[in-house]
Amino acid sequence: FGETVAELQSDNELFLALAARSRAFSIVAEKGTTAEFASLVGCLASDFSESRTISTTFSEPSELVVDALYSLEPIADELPTLQIHNDLDLDEFPIRLDLRVASVVESFAAGVPWTQLSQDSSLDDGDLVRLLRRTAEILRSISALIVGDYDQTTNFPLVRSKASRAANALDRPPVVDYVPAAAAATNETQKKPRVIIT
Repeated sequence: FGETVAELQSDNELFLALAARSRAFSIVAEKGTTAEFASLVGCLASDFSESRTISTTFSEPSELVVDALYSLEPIADELPTLQIHNDLDLDEFPIRLDLRVASVVESFAAGVPWTQLSQDSSLDDGDLVRLLRRTAEILRSISALIVGDYDQTTNFPLVRSKASRAANALDRPPVVDYVPAAAAATNETQKKPRVIIT
């Protein structure tokens, strides 16, 4: 299990390792779509503050994803006690179950065009790209895990497979080639210093 934790990329690798090997993840991998699995992981990848308002016109998160998040709550409730006992700063190792971003991640993974995603979400483009990139990175790290020993009530090999497909679903522009507007403007200015845009 220690190797699993070490191989993951997340703000809280221990929580992610426990979640990835949980029955909740297996159920979504078995019964859900690739987009729903991406949505579940996106809820763990989110780093938006609780006070931030996040709204979207997309449909509500699927019941499967909502149920999975609630199933992870006991782990999320118990882990901070262990972290404090081991002198780990809770701010440095946050535990997130952010249902607010579920429909956004699911929609993009399902193929919704970027322009529509951008228009129908209260998040700006940079925040959307960062969320989707973080989600894709975590999915790739889950897909690369060694199966090893796992609870027979879970289907960890299928979780790995689903994570790989979900990461591929997110790997499309602008997530794979996003350049912030400020940087793009700087690069353009460097390339064409004499051009004046009015």
